[in-house]
This record gives sequence, structure tokens and C-alpha cells, in this order.
Amino acid sequence: MRKFLFISFIATAFILTGCSEAETPQIGPYPATEIFSDEPAAIGYIVDVLEEEQVIFVKSGVTKQEAMELDRQDIGFNMHTFYSNSTTFDGKLKKGYKVAVWKFEEEEGNVHAISEKIIVLEK
Repeated sequence: MRKFLFISFIATAFILTGCSEAETPQIGPYPATEIFSDEPAAIGYIVDVLEEEQVIFVKSGVTKQEAMELDRQDIGFNMHTFYSNSTTFDGKLKKGYKVAVWKFEEEEGNVHAISEKIIVLEK
């Protein structure tokens, strides 16, 4: 009976260790590379930043020089408005920076695009 109990205990231990999530091996001193396959909502230059409201205006399809001459009143095609999701910009985003912006899926009735991730591509 004791042999059966011992064998059951060992078998249970093997089963439980086999069910644990395997960690991906890390090679070298750097963290594992993350691959993002989702397309950003917009890639373009920041035309204006409203720090108080935590809003950026991004224009796609223009050069950096053109973006520096535009302002948020120059509404037209390829002008995107993104609101922060309770994250303050703290001067990290400035007019003329090239950014890629991902947004949360818009909910029905939500007219504002909430930015999920903003990556500065060029200063």
C-alpha cells in the first residue's frame, strides 16, 4: 500500500510540473524581443499638443516642415486627434515629432480616439 501511495505521489508531482507554464529561454543580457503585428491607427507628425487636456493632433502624409507650419485648425484629411488614457505627456511629445499611434477600439457613442500606445519615431 505504501508503494502505491509513493508512486501516486510521484506521478502527481510529475503531472503538476508538466502543466506549469514553460518560460521562454532568455539568451543574453537583453529582454526578449516583442513583435507587434497590429497596424497603428496613424503614423505622422504631431501638429499640436494640448498638455492640459492631454490631446495630440497628428497629421499623416506631410513632411516635418509642413507639420511645423500647420496647426489644429487646419482640419482636413489625414488629421487625427488622440486623447490620452489618463497618462500625462509631461513634455515628452512636441510639435514636429513623428509618431505612430495605436488606439483602443472605439466603442459605440465614443467620439474620441483614446490612444493605447504612442511611439516616437523621430524627434
